[in-house]
Amino acid sequence: MVFGKLKYLFLFLYDASERLEQKSKEFAAARAKRMEKFREEQAAVREQMRAAYAERKEEIKKQFQEIIGETGVATKSEIDELKKSIADLAAKVEEIAKK
Repeated sequence: MVFGKLKYLFLFLYDASERLEQKSKEFAAARAKRMEKFREEQAAVREQMRAAYAERKEEIKKQFQEIIGETGVATKSEIDELKKSIADLAAKVEEIAKK
């Protein structure tokens, strides 16, 4: 009688362990799907943030250039152009001096 009850107990425990293992696999699969969805959403948000950052950067750059233009401060491109002109003039002066 005791052995019969132990037999049923072991069968019950075996069945319970099988069910637990199955549930564990189901939970793991669901977790993997959630993680994949999260990563996709995260990538989409990251791309949106990069696009917004680039857009804001361009807006700020334009505004800065407008402010600089209004105040009369020379920009880097203008200074580079002046340096090139000075170098060209210096080269012409040297040519004239050699003659």
